[in-house]
Amino acid sequence: MGGRACPGPDPAAAAGIATQTLGGSPARGFPHAVNDWKTMPVESPIVAPTESRTSFYRYTFVIGAAAFATTIAQTEVIGQLPIRYLLKEHLHAAPEDMSLFLFFAALAWYLKPLAGLISDSIPLWGTRRRSYLMIGAGTAGICWILLGIIHESYHSILFVVMTLNLMMVFASTAMGGMLVEQAQRFGATGRLSALREGLNSLAVTIGLPMGGYLAVHAIGWTAILAAGLLFGLAFCVFIFLKEERGAKRNSEVWSIAGIQLKTLLDAKTLWTAGCLIFLFFVTPGLATPLYYIQIDKLGFSQPFIGWLAVIGGITGMAGALIYARACKALPLGPLLAGGIILSSILTLLYLYYESRQAAIIITAVNGLGGTLAVVPLYDLAARATPQGCEGLGFALMMSLRNLAVNGGDWIGSWLMQSWHWSFSGLVFISAGTTLLVLFVVPLIPVEVLKDSDMRSFGDGQGGAGRV
Repeated sequence: MGGRACPGPDPAAAAGIATQTLGGSPARGFPHAVNDWKTMPVESPIVAPTESRTSFYRYTFVIGAAAFATTIAQTEVIGQLPIRYLLKEHLHAAPEDMSLFLFFAALAWYLKPLAGLISDSIPLWGTRRRSYLMIGAGTAGICWILLGIIHESYHSILFVVMTLNLMMVFASTAMGGMLVEQAQRFGATGRLSALREGLNSLAVTIGLPMGGYLAVHAIGWTAILAAGLLFGLAFCVFIFLKEERGAKRNSEVWSIAGIQLKTLLDAKTLWTAGCLIFLFFVTPGLATPLYYIQIDKLGFSQPFIGWLAVIGGITGMAGALIYARACKALPLGPLLAGGIILSSILTLLYLYYESRQAAIIITAVNGLGGTLAVVPLYDLAARATPQGCEGLGFALMMSLRNLAVNGGDWIGSWLMQSWHWSFSGLVFISAGTTLLVLFVVPLIPVEVLKDSDMRSFGDGQGGAGRV
């Protein structure tokens, strides 16, 4: 099920499997939460006793506001269904055109590690977080307003959305950087990370069905609401975030990144894992073709489609909890192979996607089982990343994943439109090509796959340190 039919909250974030990272909200239809390059430290209070509790609460408020706003105001959260509906119903975009739009619209999210390097090394007006948050949120709000005004042309909408996502990436990354800094300062990595993930999930749960109701109205209403949230965030940062000026350029960030990148390029196991992840997700996707089936064949309303995404997200979180327990008892190898097989089987359920009741059941089952299928891939990426390059290596793997997801969606739409494949044909080819990924699993070193989560933790070393 490389190209998941119903995008939802990132299962790795829900599972708590991946290393907590710099950056903010979920990303691209919600995989952006793991598109970061700097790992969180373990919780260890280093704040001086004289530090004000008021200061901690103020930073917590700003981080929470930024986590919520930079998630719910994304084009793939509150804007997901309104933009798709605009493209399909008003501009009469074909499935291939829509999937190509979504691929290029998300370009900035593929490059989020670069945004982290830029914000860490180049301060604006003497600050590294405050300026990027205000400019990113404010400019993204302006882009939303422009989208509400300029929406008669496919290419003009694409340009505005690409710019909007670029600004959202910088705002999200700045929020994550601030979270890391203040978590270290106050010894609150667990509390602030939990706050971020909880607010991310809340934003998705609210934003998707809200977008469903807004989709049937003029895009301007969505634009006003999203822009209002982002302008509110910029104002909140201006009032409450008191970051001292005087930050200087830090070219050492790029030197360290260059050293890490060289190490990553020499890590054969990492790129074998990356190849497996890419092949799993690049299989012909069903997301955009399914959206057309939902509207044209089944007559689903936009609000109902939004609630389907929420159902998948809720059962996906349940799947994440199950995996969090299973990975302590079972080695990664069986979980990885079993996940690939499970994904292939669950994809076949879309052959019976013929009614509202079937849609609810299939979405719920795929949310649960799909998470159990994909989280082992994130587990693999974390284990295969060399020590000392954890953040950048994992971020590169997740960027590769996001690129494959959108590329797979375009392939599925292309086969449906240009080659006139039926939806059932897409389901069969997606399930079959997913199963072929099993042949890559034996190429992963046994040392990476043989241990359970508890065993690796108990040894005090992960698979990454042995490859």
